[in-house]
Amino acid sequence: TSEEITIVVKNASERPNEVVIEVGSQQSTDTHLPTHVYYGNTFSQQIYTADDIASYSSSGEAVDGQIKKIAFHASTENSATRTIEVYMKNTTKTAFSTSTDWESVSNENLVYSGSVSFVGKSSGWSEVVFTTPFEYEGGNILLCVNDKTNSYLNSYPTFYVWTPGGNNATEYRSMYIYRDNTSYDISTIAGVQGYQKYFVNYAKFTIEPAVEDDLEPAIPANLTATAVDHQSTSLTW
Repeated sequence: TSEEITIVVKNASERPNEVVIEVGSQQSTDTHLPTHVYYGNTFSQQIYTADDIASYSSSGEAVDGQIKKIAFHASTENSATRTIEVYMKNTTKTAFSTSTDWESVSNENLVYSGSVSFVGKSSGWSEVVFTTPFEYEGGNILLCVNDKTNSYLNSYPTFYVWTPGGNNATEYRSMYIYRDNTSYDISTIAGVQGYQKYFVNYAKFTIEPAVEDDLEPAIPANLTATAVDHQSTSLTW
């Protein structure tokens, strides 16, 4: 009895490395994005388009794959620890058309829930490592941060932001709202009036690129098959 066996050997060295893309610049500063620590609770949304990401990517293209973490950069030395939820979503939305034009999010879009330490400017980036990596499809991204700490700080951090389109910007790329005492519920945010802004956070995305389906399988060199017994064979290369 003879059998034909096809063995495909995957080359681990061909797996794509993580790509880190710093989107934007230290153009300006803001106290509200991603969260306004002077208030107990903040709900914010921001849109990063595929063009935004591509323009700051070394490849000149938006890199689809798993986004593993995001980071923000403070513009002051004040620090804060907050309890937040982070949601991410692939979207066709490019801007917030009205002050109630929130993008709906659900628990399916939740990538992180827990404590985050926002460090001061000289300490560098404040990272949020996702519990559930975000499956980025290479288009526009909706980033939503729900700060549910329910306590405030008088000495609060501000963060670097930038305006896509610069002085000629006409589209509102972010929205936020804040208050004390009661946190925001994603299921009831629709219709709540927020503040629209042209700018978004200067942010760092860490992406593990998707593996291309059409990659050629690696062919091992000097493949040798040695019979072990009548049922098994040892392969070496």
